[in-house]
Amino acid sequence: MKTIKSLSEIDFLQQETVNFTATVLDLQDEGDESKKRPLRFGLKLEESGETIIAISWTYGLLEDIKELTKSAEISEFEAATGTFREQQQFRVGNLKKTGLQSARKVVRKADVAAVKREIQAIVNKFIKTTNIKLIVDQFIINNPKFYEWPAATKIHHAYEGGLASHSLMVTKHVISLWENYQGENLDIEILVAGALLHDIGKIYEYTKDGEKTTFGSLIPHLVSGSEEIAKFCFSIGIDSNRDTKILMLKHILLSHHAKMEYGAAVTPATLEAILISRADEIDATFEAVSGDLSNLAAGDFTDRLRVLDGDKALKWY
Repeated sequence: MKTIKSLSEIDFLQQETVNFTATVLDLQDEGDESKKRPLRFGLKLEESGETIIAISWTYGLLEDIKELTKSAEISEFEAATGTFREQQQFRVGNLKKTGLQSARKVVRKADVAAVKREIQAIVNKFIKTTNIKLIVDQFIINNPKFYEWPAATKIHHAYEGGLASHSLMVTKHVISLWENYQGENLDIEILVAGALLHDIGKIYEYTKDGEKTTFGSLIPHLVSGSEEIAKFCFSIGIDSNRDTKILMLKHILLSHHAKMEYGAAVTPATLEAILISRADEIDATFEAVSGDLSNLAAGDFTDRLRVLDGDKALKWY
């Protein structure tokens, strides 16, 4: 058996058995033994950082693969090499967990108590309107899930408390903009409430462990967040479409992905919505790129990053 560190060591046209260390990126297909459909998952070689799609006909590996998608744990893999439809492929037959954490993935956990204190202080300072305060108290201040949930499955803030950390940072960004521009044409209350609430639908889109729910696959968080606010308002006798401030708040949730091709239900039509969509993109981009750069040596590039539209970033010092 051949031990490899990079894909360049393999002639995929000549089938051979190799072993290597890697981390699991994602589970793309759980497979179906009765239908003779293999497991399918992404791997990242620990030594080179290269990625490749792997399959396995060993269905007993499914639970291990699921577990490894949630962690940065390095595992030792045995696989047969080959091609399928002209694509390089590993056919994994066995794996062994090492208990070691990959240096290529930063595992974080928010300081929930500190985040909560800071959010409470911001709410006390800026949220004054009764109806807006009722909404913020319901979904942010008195909502334990907001402080437990990740903000994404893997791209940015994909850790416990990530949703609250990300929402706080977006809020701090927009407050700074409001201060710098002296509040011109901006409603600071809606700006703050919208920034805190913009991703609240993610508690329905994901599980606490960061897995996409069936509901979330059908109804994205931009829509579910707006719907939940409307339902809450209805339950306390408020028409969320006639209350102008709440209508502006729902617009922020529906538009914060900026473009419809990026998942927005509508493009931002207010200055508050525009600033929140920009601040959201900045924080998500910084978190994702910084996390990848933090474990590289000077002179190395990251892998191609989705938040950079497939471009790479350089660790230059």
